[in-house]
Amino acid sequence: EDLGTAMAGFLAQYPGIDIQARTGIYDSFIQDLTSGDLDMFVAELRERAPDTSFVHEPLYRLPYAVIAGPQHPLAGRKAIRLKDLVAYPWLYGTDWVSNLAHWEDAFAAEGLDPPQPHISGGRMELYGGLLPRSTFLAVVPEPLVTPLLDRRTVVKIDIPGADWHSPVTLVYRKDRTLPPAARMFAERLGAALRDPA
Repeated sequence: EDLGTAMAGFLAQYPGIDIQARTGIYDSFIQDLTSGDLDMFVAELRERAPDTSFVHEPLYRLPYAVIAGPQHPLAGRKAIRLKDLVAYPWLYGTDWVSNLAHWEDAFAAEGLDPPQPHISGGRMELYGGLLPRSTFLAVVPEPLVTPLLDRRTVVKIDIPGADWHSPVTLVYRKDRTLPPAARMFAERLGAALRDPA
């Protein structure tokens, strides 16, 4: 099931529960958690030592993909190397790349600087509109562009050995027990994220 289906199923089973679905910066959510405005939140987490006053429970490894328009010179090519990627302009959300495991390391291992975005942004309309009409490449959370991939508006660029992902974690205060309803929602959400089909 997808995230929306998981939420709808949970709310049908527990109609008195309030869920805040919002996006934001990790630090602001930590403030809301500390103040008691939130019981928990789900976040992509950089591979760094998190604050020990909070539990960071792994839920899922969010896969990232390099995508391009179907007419891109790299589309359909085999054995693409990282040096092939740096020759093209890039579009990506800088907050996404800051969370990516192994992104910078992969380029550094080949003596390359990671590509910098010529356009920064994370709106799917931008990917679906720009990539098919240009030589831009993008690195994105793969589940977010599945509809574009299914319609072949964009294609995935196969890079052998690339394992770009970000850890998605459930974050809550260590000094408080997670309420049972929040725990049940977290379990259902984790299952939806691990198996979105």
